[in-house]
Amino acid sequence: AARKIFAGCRIQILFPGGNAMSLTRKELLEARLREEGGVAADAEATHLVVALGAPRSLVTDLAVAPDVEVVTDAWLCDSLLLGQRLPVSPRYRWRPEPEESVEVPAAPLQKDIKRQIYSCKADLQTLLGSTADAEDLRAKVVDEFRTCSAAWAVRGDKWRSWQYKKAENLVAQARSSMSVQDLKSIGLTPKFVQKCLEIRERGYLEQAEAFRKDADIHTLLELTRIHGVGPALAQAWLRCGVRSIADVRSRVDTLPGTATGAATGLTKVQRLGLRFVEDFQVPVCRSEVERIYAQVLRQAQAAKIDAPTVVPCGAYRRGDALCGGLTLVISFPGDGAVEEAAAAYLKAMDDILVADLSGAATTATAVRVPGDDDPTDSAQACLGVVRGCPVDGEPMRYRRCDFVFCRHNSLPFVTLQWTGSDGGLFNREIKRIAALRGFHLSHTYMCKADREGTRGRQVGEVCRAGAKIFCEDERAIFAAIGLPYRPPERREVDAELLRLVEEAAKEAPEALRMVKMEFQGSDLRPCASSVS
Repeated sequence: AARKIFAGCRIQILFPGGNAMSLTRKELLEARLREEGGVAADAEATHLVVALGAPRSLVTDLAVAPDVEVVTDAWLCDSLLLGQRLPVSPRYRWRPEPEESVEVPAAPLQKDIKRQIYSCKADLQTLLGSTADAEDLRAKVVDEFRTCSAAWAVRGDKWRSWQYKKAENLVAQARSSMSVQDLKSIGLTPKFVQKCLEIRERGYLEQAEAFRKDADIHTLLELTRIHGVGPALAQAWLRCGVRSIADVRSRVDTLPGTATGAATGLTKVQRLGLRFVEDFQVPVCRSEVERIYAQVLRQAQAAKIDAPTVVPCGAYRRGDALCGGLTLVISFPGDGAVEEAAAAYLKAMDDILVADLSGAATTATAVRVPGDDDPTDSAQACLGVVRGCPVDGEPMRYRRCDFVFCRHNSLPFVTLQWTGSDGGLFNREIKRIAALRGFHLSHTYMCKADREGTRGRQVGEVCRAGAKIFCEDERAIFAAIGLPYRPPERREVDAELLRLVEEAAKEAPEALRMVKMEFQGSDLRPCASSVS
């Protein structure tokens, strides 16, 4: 077997370590270095990891031995990214920030930046595209866009959050230079190209900096970590004077359970979310996902469940090293509703299931999949909590484990739905392409669809739908809507996918006209009645 990249290393990650080293991030990095053969040490370390911006005293107070390498977290992250332990070059050595007051030149005004862009465009392209720190700039842009995406999400502005998330992913995936031309070529809009220039010029994005200084944003980010608490409810709690999860625990019976409801206490789901909130923030490594998956299979076999297909989806299927939780898609033969088969499967999981986050019943129960428009109830889900399967020396943590039940005929659609990444952005765009080409792509099926109100990239509403189109596997779904197949690890929004969206938008009038002609004279009714 290949030697793991941190074998023989004892690495101490300092916490608190500046704005960039939260407790969650520290635990995530420690989990990854353990996976790669390292030891997360508190003493006798070979490497000391310190976040940029950490105070000098954080390191000097430790009396670090001369032979200990004091490095930034970038050394650890880049080594993990590249799959090899990088040498500790000057770039990765930690240097304390000056503690004395230093006069910093004023950042240029926004109008000055714009003037430079339009009057010295070629110079700016050279500046961004040919500097040795292009990768550092890329990482900074990704961080700034991620900050804005998260902040807009907790403020309830899903559209802006999606736009920043899409831009973040485009920049993170691109491996070209950071020149203006290349930024445009990867699919960034002029607005986000301008933001990249601002980050290069100032070292930060003004909007992201404002969010970082906003105490309310920090509170909302913390509160929405609780399962069952969305932006609207978090804002309502903020107005009630709640500033932390500790405040929620102290007022669990007196806070409102809905954004506009009475102050009668948290709901069952929110109480469960509060109970498990810390465990849910610690990511699950792939090996633990596999151990829990194996345990689920053993439980089902012991209960003599009729050999369903079980597919681990989510981040695990995409190949991510760390997962937020587990999603197991379980398909059964036959047709129609899966309620009875799902109930039997969940009954077999009694020994490992400890809670049901759907809150539908006192025992684990599968409920209709949110957003599923199939009238045959061919898919149901249970948002479960299971006991983790740690290795020796690791603490046991409770893990999110969603069970999604469907029929075999729906399996390709369900695995596609529960594998897409980017907070749903990839699935959103392929469903847009399907709609613009005359289809309706659901969680559990696909059919031809006549639409009204389609304009540009806006898909309008389904007014008539045809029979379900059988697809043997995910490749068949991609082929049916005219897309090249993408394996799970490539299901991200990128420049190629955005180009296909634009192509579909241009072809939409003719494609939808042809579908309308197919439906001429038929008595097909709206989608919910036509797909059974």
